[in-house]
Amino acid sequence: MKIKLIVLGLFIVLLTISCGVNDSETIIKPIEPGRRDYVWEVDTLNTPGGMMNCIWGSSPTDVWAAGYSIYVPHSEIWHYNGNTWTMFTDIQYTWVPTCMHGFSENNIWIGGTGGRIYHYDGKSWLETYKFNDDSLNNMTIKKIWGKSTDNIYAVGVAFTLNSNVEMRSMILHYNGIAWEAIYKNNSSIQYFTIREYNGSIYMVGQTTQFTGNDYYKIYKYSNNSMKEIFSGKFSQFDGCNLEIIGGELYFMVGKSLMKYNNTTFTEILKVDSDNYTSYACGRNIKDIFFFADNGIIHYNGNDYQYIFEFTRDEIMLFSKPIIFDNDIFITAVELNGNKSRIIHGHLPN
Repeated sequence: MKIKLIVLGLFIVLLTISCGVNDSETIIKPIEPGRRDYVWEVDTLNTPGGMMNCIWGSSPTDVWAAGYSIYVPHSEIWHYNGNTWTMFTDIQYTWVPTCMHGFSENNIWIGGTGGRIYHYDGKSWLETYKFNDDSLNNMTIKKIWGKSTDNIYAVGVAFTLNSNVEMRSMILHYNGIAWEAIYKNNSSIQYFTIREYNGSIYMVGQTTQFTGNDYYKIYKYSNNSMKEIFSGKFSQFDGCNLEIIGGELYFMVGKSLMKYNNTTFTEILKVDSDNYTSYACGRNIKDIFFFADNGIIHYNGNDYQYIFEFTRDEIMLFSKPIIFDNDIFITAVELNGNKSRIIHGHLPN
């Protein structure tokens, strides 16, 4: 009997220790405040009159940027290998790239004017899609984004026939084999960004009445149904946008970073700066970058601080950045010299 009791006691002790180990392994570590000790470099690309509209990379030594020059009419695609930027262009000259998204060094997408989407397979850029609709013209792909290589979304906008004001927007989807249009609206709304979150698609757009009374709009598309979940006048908000940060979907409505719970928006943060210009991105809720008209403002979970500054008449931040563990790349335009710049921040080890 004593032996049985001893064995039972040992079993309980071992079980307790084992449970303790498992419990400690499941403890979620608190998020540390994002670092601010970046070393900044600004590269000027030799693109007279050009603007790098978009940027994406698989690593800090494999970054792509694309844009268009108005003085020498052709598209420009540049590549960064960790040391230098070089031009890599094999797309038709009359095409203007506007957005970029990828998954690896051999799987990158670029959308642009003409409703065209190009794909890079590690060797060359090839046209894989061109939007066709007899009722529309001058279609432009505004944004491409996806979670996986066989589940990618894009939004585009086009003018109705014989009109340079009335617009229609659409959603495109890539299933790993082909692109197809899955939705087209019937009013003059311009979608300009898109994300998928928890099985639904969210978009930000704006009315295009050109009357001085335009609105920002946020939409949720789910089960083949479109629902407007926010509307606000331009005059009331400093822009409107959305982004996934740390795996969570956030909306920038004016200076407020918001979350949406299927019925209402809740303010999480509010940017304390008159210079904020409407875009936020980051690694997590304690490592967020806010774009301002005179620099980059960083929030580390405690306070806001400029981590990169410039004068308003010098440069303008231009596109959604690409963010890595220790690096961030942002396209910008030189306002006086009309040249493209790449702003690169690096955290030293």
